[in-house]
Amino acid sequence: MKNYKSAFMWSEDTVNYFFNLSKEISANELTYKVMDFVEADCMTEEDETFQDLYEDLMQVILTKIYNQLSKK
Repeated sequence: MKNYKSAFMWSEDTVNYFFNLSKEISANELTYKVMDFVEADCMTEEDETFQDLYEDLMQVILTKIYNQLSKK
């Protein structure tokens, strides 16, 4: 899971926010926070769904977490 080719452009600030938040809350809480963010702050285009955005952002965050843990 070292490299994940995201289908969307996520700001580094967004990814880092959720990455840092993941250190403070449970995985379940993180899931809901990301879902809430996508529904409130993201816009879909053409054939995209909020589920697509959510799954992609979660994969980006999880890849960053995995890569950080792999360094230890």
